[in-house]
Amino acid sequence: MNVAPFIADIKYILPEIILTIAALVILIFSVLIKNKRALAYFSLASLGITLLYVSKTPVITTSLFSGMLVNDSFAAFFKIISIIIALAVILISLEYKEISPNYRGEFYCFILLATTAIMFMGAASNLLMIYLGVEFLSLISYIIAAYWRGNVKSSESGLKYFLIGTACSITMLYGISLLYGLTGSLDLEQINAILYGNTSQPAAISIIILTILIGLGFKIAMVPVHFWCPDVYEGAPTPVTAFFSVGPKIAGFAVLLRFLLTGSIFFYEHWAHLLGILAIITMVVGNLTALSQTNIKRLLAYSSIAHAGYALIG
Repeated sequence: MNVAPFIADIKYILPEIILTIAALVILIFSVLIKNKRALAYFSLASLGITLLYVSKTPVITTSLFSGMLVNDSFAAFFKIISIIIALAVILISLEYKEISPNYRGEFYCFILLATTAIMFMGAASNLLMIYLGVEFLSLISYIIAAYWRGNVKSSESGLKYFLIGTACSITMLYGISLLYGLTGSLDLEQINAILYGNTSQPAAISIIILTILIGLGFKIAMVPVHFWCPDVYEGAPTPVTAFFSVGPKIAGFAVLLRFLLTGSIFFYEHWAHLLGILAIITMVVGNLTALSQTNIKRLLAYSSIAHAGYALIG
């Protein structure tokens, strides 16, 4: 097996490598040093270096690692957005007292790893890579949702997030397995070529679209898989709520847009109409339910649901 192309492709994922190494360094030094604020500064420096690298590197559209990832302007855009989100979350957490100093190192580590997962999801062009990215981000999200040690609501929100997320993840995996069985490929462009204009199996395609929409809809808090959002936002620490309001949604929309831009599977006319209807329902439910909220975090959650509808309709 010729490994030279794989070695050559490594330079395109240097931002993800930098953040992963930084996360591991933080995890190690979190038990060795007492000044946890230094870990925050190290996290910010790592993110700053990564942001500078991504923004200054010319984008050359390239397929990476045998089509698992793609380096293009779309991926670069979501990398920049995810890094900016992480910078904002860590800056918010600096003065936040509810996260114990003993656990701040792990928190910064998880934020960097979550950012890495979002970056991979934005660059994924293969169903296997998409699913791995979704699961990696989900596992980190379950942990930080319940990060408020000793708080019953935080533990409850983490458990609820895990149970609903697992159900949606399994549903999405079922859809991916059906799509692979139908086309014999996991590459989005190959799937597009096989399914383009194919209307011979509408039932199977309908099930595939529904199951994948459920999995991605959970990430962006789209109705009807939005029920986790208010409870998780309320129970999680404020910096985590800030991250959830943007991070997983950006990742979900990145994958959804990649599907829309690459594959014809979502271009069937009646499914475009369904997506529009779901967007309208999401906007209405988010806005109307927000009117009766008295808790600021729950208000933010329903506002976030409404904004997911705005993004979908666009």
